[in-house]
Amino acid sequence: MFEYMDLLQIEDLTLSAGIAGENCGLLLDSVSLRIRENQITCLVGESGAGKTLLGRTIVSLLPPEISVVSGTFRFRGAPMDLCRLRSLRGNSILFLPQEASSSLNPVLKIKRQFTDFGKHSQEDMIAVLARFGFDDPERILLSYPCQLSGGEAQRCLLAMAALAKPELLILDEPLRSLDEDLQLQVAGFIQALQRESGITVCVISHNVRVMMGICHYIYVILQGKIVEEGTPERMLAAPEHPYTAGIVRLLGSYR
Repeated sequence: MFEYMDLLQIEDLTLSAGIAGENCGLLLDSVSLRIRENQITCLVGESGAGKTLLGRTIVSLLPPEISVVSGTFRFRGAPMDLCRLRSLRGNSILFLPQEASSSLNPVLKIKRQFTDFGKHSQEDMIAVLARFGFDDPERILLSYPCQLSGGEAQRCLLAMAALAKPELLILDEPLRSLDEDLQLQVAGFIQALQRESGITVCVISHNVRVMMGICHYIYVILQGKIVEEGTPERMLAAPEHPYTAGIVRLLGSYR
């Protein structure tokens, strides 16, 4: 039986709002997780649960007012500190923050922004945009971000990530501000990106219903703690935590 290897391991990560050692509230409390290679791992939970902070910690993008109280990291088995994680950002690990349109430079055409993810021929750019559902990729390349819809901007970023081929792609709320049809479309493209390119993907989202359909493994985060983890099939069949059970009941109302 094929076993997936751990690409990233985090053990006992605790974040505090304030200088380490001060009696400040904990933002993440003893969080441990594993992101398995060649899979889609989802971090789900309500707004303010700590999902985005966890994602930003992985790429060492924490604001200065947040301190790491404890935690160890391993990437492909090698011990990491925040400095070493920072050195992987943009190469081995690619982080795409919330709101796709804000991740694109408003004064540069899309074609120029592809170069931020490496040197690629126009043929490669056209081909990858076509893979992500664009019927007129030439128009997209000559467009400014303000000329794209939210769904088009999100698909452009996924296309850029496909060409960049990072080892780990972290997507922070990629379905945010999209209508239901576009959410399902973009989720399908994320699934295809992982399957066809072999990129390990971590998706941060509060949209549990859509994530259940595309991910291999889920971590449920509540008030800075991981309260449950498992496969979508196991969670849907037998949720263990009351919060997860409530989510599953809510999902049942959509059926």
